Amino acid sequence: MKRRAREDSFRLSQKYLRRWRDRVLARRCDRRRTWVHWTSWRNQTATTVLFRHLYARRLQERAWLVWRKRRIRTRVSVAFAAHHSKALLAQAFGIWRDRALWPASEESPVGLAEDGGQMDEPWTKTREDSTLHPAR
Repeated sequence: MKRRAREDSFRLSQKYLRRWRDRVLARRCDRRRTWVHWTSWRNQTATTVLFRHLYARRLQERAWLVWRKRRIRTRVSVAFAAHHSKALLAQAFGIWRDRALWPASEESPVGLAEDGGQMDEPWTKTREDSTLHPAR
């Protein structure tokens, strides 16, 4: 009977030891599995945040480039319009000045042809005796 009791005790201890070992291994596996899932989730979240940030940055860069190009175009067109209007004003003032200095009864020096129409290049036509047009 003692022998049987010892064998039963041995079997029970082996059984409990085996269960304890299985639980420890299961906990390790659960910890590993939890760690793997946690790491995977963390990496996916970091990747998602990175892509959102890159997308927002690309949108901001694109908006900046569009704004910059429009700003440059606007400044160029304003500068061109100012230069063009200044050139037209100078041309009109030049024609007015020439008409004021040389009445219509005289030979037409600048601006209008003899028949009243405009000349092709009014800025190249000057009077021979004019001191107001030193550049020839």
